[in-house]
Amino acid sequence: MKIKKSLLYVGLVIVILSFVGNYFVFTMSQLKKPIMLKHYYNSAVLPGSILELHYIANRSNDIDIQWIIIPGIENEFYSPLYGTSYGQPYKHYQLKTFHIEINEHFSDDMNAGALSFDQVTAHLSNGEKMIMPIGEITLFNQNDMTLERQSSGGSSDNTGFQIFKTDKDIEITGVDLPFANDLKSALTLKVNSNQVELERNVNAPVPEIIQNGKLITSDVFPLALKKDELLSVTHKFLFNQDDLLRFNYYQMDGKLHGNEQNGQKFTDFFSLSYRPSFEVKDLRAIIKEGE
Repeated sequence: MKIKKSLLYVGLVIVILSFVGNYFVFTMSQLKKPIMLKHYYNSAVLPGSILELHYIANRSNDIDIQWIIIPGIENEFYSPLYGTSYGQPYKHYQLKTFHIEINEHFSDDMNAGALSFDQVTAHLSNGEKMIMPIGEITLFNQNDMTLERQSSGGSSDNTGFQIFKTDKDIEITGVDLPFANDLKSALTLKVNSNQVELERNVNAPVPEIIQNGKLITSDVFPLALKKDELLSVTHKFLFNQDDLLRFNYYQMDGKLHGNEQNGQKFTDFFSLSYRPSFEVKDLRAIIKEGE
């Protein structure tokens, strides 16, 4: 009988210690504030477009972002249209997305050229406010296109394509891509199946020199297209596992520079995007760096 009581006491002690241990781990794992992930956006937007900001919060929802203020814009941005969406849940944490609608408050800056910001002021559910670095975001108005977009698509493996059609004879002379220096080891870009070496060809000045009747550019450019021909642009993001840039979100419009037959220059846009996937260890590394 005494042995049974002893075993019972031991069992109770184990249960209590387990409960206390789990509570201690839970308490130590809780964030004191949400952690904003890094976003590198450089893209054209239309009125009504949605800007997404992704962040990590406690799964218990005890502290969350209520509204956001963007520097230079006199407006408070809530997320009422779609609400704050929830990504993949983890043991203690939740990936969340705050939606900002591009409205008339963006117009003045974008009409003047572009709106750029690298931080926001977030107002939290506990009454506090904090400045959150968000990466680097540049938004601008969409211009008329010389090329006609025929189709586009993307996949969860961070690959994508776009197909354009030209209604006149043109020549593509170069490509300009935001964040090319940072992404040169992770991004593969092809134009009409020709490999574009980011380090050599992207963001290089489009040359004006003519030698022996030919434009001096690179191995890929100039790329001549006849009327009604198609132009394909494909991309693939693939980061090394030790590359911390793989935790960032990318949404950008590359530029296709070209000339029409009459010598008129044009710049058209193609879109690229990358959304990271996370394991628990990745979130821990981000949280450790952010706290």
